[in-house]
Amino acid sequence: QPDALEPVELASALEHCARKMVEGGTVVIETSQTGDPRPIPIRIANALFRIGQEAIANSVRHARPTRIGISICYAKDTVRLAIDDDGAGFISSREPKGFGLRGMRKRAAAISAPFEIASTLNSGTRVLVTALLPPRLTMNTWPIYLWKRLWEYRPHGHKQEPTYSHPYRR
Repeated sequence: QPDALEPVELASALEHCARKMVEGGTVVIETSQTGDPRPIPIRIANALFRIGQEAIANSVRHARPTRIGISICYAKDTVRLAIDDDGAGFISSREPKGFGLRGMRKRAAAISAPFEIASTLNSGTRVLVTALLPPRLTMNTWPIYLWKRLWEYRPHGHKQEPTYSHPYRR
């Protein structure tokens, strides 16, 4: 099992998902990817995919959009997923009754990513999640990374005798 998902895979997986959901309809799917793409750890990629999948499903199910946009933007140490539509929107001050938005919030919280949703009646909805990515390994940073990993697995030098709560167990 791979440790990271290639950036192209996340974008194409979300696009494929959206196209399957709107198959046979007139909804246009627009996908964009900006920044310097890099591998995304599986846990983060899975959370972003599931959040995107739910946002797309909510859009198709409730908003009656003519366009759904999927945008992935890479920065130095983050990846931002944005799903937006031009559908019906909703009043975002009211807490929705369904599990969709709550589930997306929980998934974002599980990867410590801020979750934002902006919606305006008759103007559409935008879901935005920005996840931190682990630092890249470069010629300057790999010795530090290696040292930290070796330090985690170092032997502790002395053997600790087990402690017993009762003296008769020795």
